[in-house]
Amino acid sequence: VDSGGANVTGRTTARLQAGTLSAGDAGISVGNAEGTGDRVAASGTVTALNQSITVANDITGADENLTGLIETDADVVSGDSGGPLIDKRGEVTGVVTAASSGSRNITGFAVPITTAVSIAKKIVDGEAGASLVSGLQAFLGGEHATCQTGSGVVISRIMAGSEWAGTVLAGGATLRAA
Repeated sequence: VDSGGANVTGRTTARLQAGTLSAGDAGISVGNAEGTGDRVAASGTVTALNQSITVANDITGADENLTGLIETDADVVSGDSGGPLIDKRGEVTGVVTAASSGSRNITGFAVPITTAVSIAKKIVDGEAGASLVSGLQAFLGGEHATCQTGSGVVISRIMAGSEWAGTVLAGGATLRAA
């Protein structure tokens, strides 16, 4: 919804993977590499499925165990988290979540799209619990204001050069769930 209350149109909805993902399939990471505001794609291959890793929580510093992940050799870097992992048809296979650090060879990890959709449905339904914690917001080319209205999130500004620059969205617009 734009600042005048009109629905935003003209955006293409991502296609979610319909088939089975296998090691050896394309695993292309798309994200906001290093927080520049530019979308960057890194080609790679799915190297393994159902992987488990331990990561440090950026907010609390505590270790977290992540399981059931897709592993890719795509060059996933800081800022890519929350972006899609796509296959060669451009279908979303996962949501980029983490990457190795401290070595020349990068290993990226993504939550399978079926798991991500299931979690999103729980969030929309208002479910919460120890296994479902809502963290920091993803970067969409705009900054949201520090407050939410009862009917959505107020956009405080749109970043120059982002996908949203030049669209009907502007500072003061309210985003609402459809």
